[in-house]
Amino acid sequence: MKDICLYYEGASGGFYALTLLSLATPYRWLPNNDWSKHWDICSMETWKASEQWPNNQETAESDIDHKLFFICNPKGHQLKSIQAMNDVTSIWLYTDLKTQLTLSWYKRAWLNSLWPRYNSLDEMIDKYYTDECMYEWNNHQVWNKQILWKYCDQSCYLQDVIKTAGDSLLQPLGYASNKACQEFTDYWIALHNEECQKLLK
Repeated sequence: MKDICLYYEGASGGFYALTLLSLATPYRWLPNNDWSKHWDICSMETWKASEQWPNNQETAESDIDHKLFFICNPKGHQLKSIQAMNDVTSIWLYTDLKTQLTLSWYKRAWLNSLWPRYNSLDEMIDKYYTDECMYEWNNHQVWNKQILWKYCDQSCYLQDVIKTAGDSLLQPLGYASNKACQEFTDYWIALHNEECQKLLK
């Protein structure tokens, strides 16, 4: 069985997808922390405070049978290296740019990680929701900083993953969503405010 590399741009649901993979597949990573602490989120403003990041180097050097590598805001050279590995399936998780900008605003992540970089969400959207900053992929307007689809074996639109409680991510890998995936999806959506929920559902 191939290992997996999940990659995404910030504020696209990366840790949500990572958790789904842990709930429905044998894929694992290091360090093996108490994952429940990662999701001990009190508000969107402190979303990133409890993040527990996988260590790809530790995972690569481990004896885990089904390794899962996790890359946020990947560089081209990283993905070229992954692409050259015959035993790794690469998955690009993405969302449309408006959703990504909105999530990044409220979670103080990605382009908005140096809080406050902008005076308002509208200002941020006006700056980046332009022809120069996006391109169309699968009928969605996505961030064009890097053409990430070039490196993927499989691409997953975040909202499709949510609607199927993970099935659109899992089925191409030979797995299926389950009750734990549905319960976690409901929990994850509920962590967001109403404006974000409207974009995610």
